[in-house]
This record gives sequence, structure tokens and C-alpha cells, in this order.
Amino acid sequence: MAGGLSLEPEQIPAFDAWMVGHMAKFTAERAAALELPVDAILSPGAASPALVDQIAGIGPFGVGSPEPVFALQSVHVTGVRQVGLNHLKFTAEDSSGRLDCIAWRSADQPLGEVIRPNARLHVVGKLKADEWNGRRRVQLDVSDAAEA
Repeated sequence: MAGGLSLEPEQIPAFDAWMVGHMAKFTAERAAALELPVDAILSPGAASPALVDQIAGIGPFGVGSPEPVFALQSVHVTGVRQVGLNHLKFTAEDSSGRLDCIAWRSADQPLGEVIRPNARLHVVGKLKADEWNGRRRVQLDVSDAAEA
């Protein structure tokens, strides 16, 4: 939720001091906000249309029932390309197989700096069905990635 606040210029230093002191009380909450919960570790070769269908079968997903988040561990990044104005598509590969990935609105963000050809990454996201020209494939909608 958003809120508004109006201050006179001379009130800003006192407000700043109060805000710094107040927020210092919430270090655990701030640390928890930086955590990214993962439901399962997945190999690229295990991501299949049947798995996407099984996941859809446990829905619907929403605030009280979030969609499962998967991690790919130490995958090799190939085929990085920008699509649209600001999205990055790439392939995550390991000995089990390959998985198409897309990182929405990431090309000019810190996430986009990590996604580069031949990188070895840990990647986190949600599995989605990708249908194009009558062909159904699986892709990972990437929410985060880090060097492996």
C-alpha cells in the first residue's frame, strides 16, 4: 500500500533521523525480504509439457496459493538474445538436457548483466507452457539468477 506525506524543508533532518532509527528495528524483516523461496530443484531435462500440466492441475494459484518456484543449478547459458524491447531469451543446459528461458524486462537490469553467453548460472523461475505456431514447449520464466 502507498501513503502520502508532506514535510516542510526544515522538518526533513528530524524526519530522516527518526526514519533511520525506526527502520533499524526491522533488520530481520529486511533480511527475510531478500530471501527467494524455492519449492524444488529441477534439471533442464526434467521440464516437460506433462510436468507443466501437473503443476496447472494443483492450481489455481494466487495470494494464498503461490505458483511453484523452481531452481536450476549450475546450468550453462547459451543462445542469449534480446527479444522485444527489453527481454532476454536464452537456453539453460546441463547433462540432462536443455530448457528455454526468458527473463522479462531484464536486458537493462542487474539480472540482464548476469545472463550472458557461456555463463554458468543458478537460475530461479516458474515453468510455463510456450505455444508458438502450433508447437507446445516448456520455458522457465526467470525471476532471478546468480553465478554458479
